[in-house]
Amino acid sequence: MIGFLAAGFIFNGLGFNLAVDLTTFSDLGIALLLFFVGLKLDIRELIKPTVISVSITNILINAGFLVLGLFLINTLILDHHNLNFFGILLLAIALSFSSTVFAVKALDAKGDIISFHGKLVVSVLIIQDIVAAFLLAFTEIKFPTIDALFLILILIFPVKFIIFKILDNIGHDELLILFGLFLALVVGYGFFESVGIKGELGALILGALINRHSKCEEIGQALFSIKEFLLVGFFLTIGINSNISIPLFGSALVLTVFLIARGFFYFFSISFINFRSRTALFSSITLMTYSEFSLIVVALGTSQGLLSPEWLTISAIAVSLSFLIITPLEKNSEIIYERYHDYLCKFEESNPKDKENLSIKNQDFKVLVIGMGRIGTGAFEELQKIYKKEEIIGVEHDEKKVSLHRSEKRNVANADAGDLDFWKHIKEKNVDLIILAMPKHRSNIEAAKHITNLNIRCKIYAVARFDEEVSELDSLGVYAFNIYAEAGVGLAKQGQKI
Repeated sequence: MIGFLAAGFIFNGLGFNLAVDLTTFSDLGIALLLFFVGLKLDIRELIKPTVISVSITNILINAGFLVLGLFLINTLILDHHNLNFFGILLLAIALSFSSTVFAVKALDAKGDIISFHGKLVVSVLIIQDIVAAFLLAFTEIKFPTIDALFLILILIFPVKFIIFKILDNIGHDELLILFGLFLALVVGYGFFESVGIKGELGALILGALINRHSKCEEIGQALFSIKEFLLVGFFLTIGINSNISIPLFGSALVLTVFLIARGFFYFFSISFINFRSRTALFSSITLMTYSEFSLIVVALGTSQGLLSPEWLTISAIAVSLSFLIITPLEKNSEIIYERYHDYLCKFEESNPKDKENLSIKNQDFKVLVIGMGRIGTGAFEELQKIYKKEEIIGVEHDEKKVSLHRSEKRNVANADAGDLDFWKHIKEKNVDLIILAMPKHRSNIEAAKHITNLNIRCKIYAVARFDEEVSELDSLGVYAFNIYAEAGVGLAKQGQKI
């Protein structure tokens, strides 16, 4: 992300104009990203009082502090650049939102979208997006008609039935990819945009509408590379749109100072409602950025004379700088938590709500299988031929998968294997074998680092897709296997039995 933003700034400095096609790429990438979020969204998480309280409280607090900051910038740096109180209020509310694109991309890269803090972050972002949609409608003085809303409510369930029937019979090849694109960009983005509702919100709603179907995970995997490619346009667009000058850059730097206060607001508000310090830290880091949506609001405010054009550039630079600053913090969030663990835990209640990692504390076992997907489940079943049933435990941070495994009589705990506290509990056990079978290589690496740093003595096995991943795991003392090579060996062995 940092590289793409820097490329945008360089293109701007060299005098390149923003290509229309690049803007289209950006819009499509964001729509696919939110459709992807919808496929993993649980509405029950969204309507929890804790999520709503964190979202609304931080919008109000951040907007209040930004009103003061924007007033000072307008007075001391820009010498009263056409910014009245209504313009300051509009800009402050827009900048109080966090970046959905940045947060979801960062969570997805670490495999944390369905972790506890990942679900909390996504839920907060969706609440913000709903508030943002109303703000955009108010700014544009353009609201969806009653007829349009009524049409959506009437069509939503018949459309869901039709989509499910198609998915049941469409197969697993290129038609599934094309149908996924059609759902996200035409039915979701295009239709909702045509009736006066934010198209990105429509893509998210459609993803949430169909996320109970068994092929949703397959659709997400099929569209992943397309989504990643199109999002390049988004990050380039932000950089290209930023016409930098010293006063404007200085104004944006002042806005970045407020990121520190923003992080503290999120941390203490999440801790206050009785979440673990780890959840509060990770969530606050991910939510610290300024939102790309603020650029849309500022552009509208500029077109209607509420803001001067300079504020669009300031906002674009501030959004870009927030990405640049928060990216290394996001990447090293686990290291930060480990370093300041004892201090952060002082803000934690004795019985936090997100205590899923503690469920493994009172169990005795010899074998631990981390990641209960197809590979992990296969390993779990095979190990039952060697160990007693009560000696094996699976670990999965997707609550739906945990419920499914438990219904099939497997001993599976809901926990996050990237959590330092989880591995501290494991160190107290007499474990013989750990299998790392998580789908994200980075997740397996982080788990292996925790095991090494805590000096947990046992055999560790993991799967990888590429030879360089095998080498990286080997360097951490993990016996790693290339899943494709092992699949070939297994196929040959099966052939010999016939």
